[in-house]
Parts: sequence; C-alpha cells; structure tokens
Amino acid sequence: MKNKLRLFLLFLFVSVSGWSFMFLSNSGIAGYTGSPGESTCANCHSGGSSPASAISISSTPSFSNNEYVPGTTYTIEITVSATGFSKFGFGCEILNASNTNAGLMQNQGAGVKFLNSGARKNAVQNTGKINSGSAVFSFEWVAPQSGAATIYVSGNAVNGNN
Repeated sequence: MKNKLRLFLLFLFVSVSGWSFMFLSNSGIAGYTGSPGESTCANCHSGGSSPASAISISSTPSFSNNEYVPGTTYTIEITVSATGFSKFGFGCEILNASNTNAGLMQNQGAGVKFLNSGARKNAVQNTGKINSGSAVFSFEWVAPQSGAATIYVSGNAVNGNN
C-alpha cells in the first residue's frame, strides 16, 4: 500500500550581501523550514534576488505519483540553486497531518546535521556549501507505516562577498 506525499518548496531566499550567512549563521538553525508554526530563512537573512533560483526535492528510490511505500528507506536530496551565487543552506522538516514528525530522518549526508525544533526534527546545513550556482544536501528518511507526509523545505543562497 502506498501513502500520499506532499512537497512544499516554500522559499528560496537569495542574499546579495554574504555577511548575513557568514556571521549570523554559517551553520543551520532549527525552526526555519517554513512549516506550520515555523518561519523561513528570511527571518534572519536579508538581501536581493537571483534571475534564476529554485529548490528541488528528489529521492532514491523515486516517489511514484507523490506516494511513498511504508517502511521504505529513501535517500532525500534537496537541491538549492541560484544563478550567480556560491554559498547555500537549507532547512527541511517532514510532518504528518498532525504537524508532528512523519517517519524517521537518519544518516545525514555531507554538510547536513539534524536538530530539534521543539519535538520536531529538522535537517539543516552543517556548514554552508560552497559551489557555483547550486548545492545538493542529502539524508535518509524512513517512511512511516501510514498517513500522509509533507516535506517542507526552505533554502538560502548568498554570494559570500563579506
């Protein structure tokens, strides 16, 4: 049996002045995924925009028709992209219909750490990833046995010019 999965790519915030990323938080902070009751990266970061910016979510194995298979372990990849920017961060939370943790986040990839925002588990950047135009963050998620799950993601891109 498969269960519904909803994806919310809430916010990509592009900061023209790299100071906010460098000095306010090079490491991610829990509670800024844009999920119900939480803010986004824009709560702390300010700046401009990119002509081409995006956040995407993919998984291995792939979600078919936005459905997950209960108990399956998925590798979730969050890609944050912004033309002309070189440092990237993100916050992610996976919740059920009661806005509590859906499934289990585990085995964070390079540049990712898990933090708690109250009783909720967040995946955030351990340090901002440096790359030209985009960065990929990954972790494993074990799908719950039942119910809908919603993936909330908020991303940040900066130029790192201090």
